[in-house]
Amino acid sequence: MGAVDTRHAKRDSLFMLGDIVFETTGEREQVKIRNLSRGGMMAESERPLPLDTRVWVDLPNVGLAPGVVSWSRGRRIGITFDEAIDPAKVRFQLGNGGGTPSYARAPLFPARNHGWNGKLRRI
Repeated sequence: MGAVDTRHAKRDSLFMLGDIVFETTGEREQVKIRNLSRGGMMAESERPLPLDTRVWVDLPNVGLAPGVVSWSRGRRIGITFDEAIDPAKVRFQLGNGGGTPSYARAPLFPARNHGWNGKLRRI
């Protein structure tokens, strides 16, 4: 399958870190992924990348997606994937199935205040 036309694809705006792997050298670079669609993504790289650079994008829950740098403006780059991906899979967080950790959950019942009236006094 040829390169996917991403100009009309719905894009999900997001911020996440990801890795690109350069096809020619195998070198890995961390990038900031700014938006993602079925056919490509926009990212910020530490350095400008030349057009037509072949890369693999390491995406969570998807794996390595091959593609090519289709545009570059300063540190921002556009990568067109060779084959469409499912962006919903990338956003889906895999975990231990426990959901939100207990320290981040609101209590189900208000804590007993043991005589505290909720007011602070100046010391």
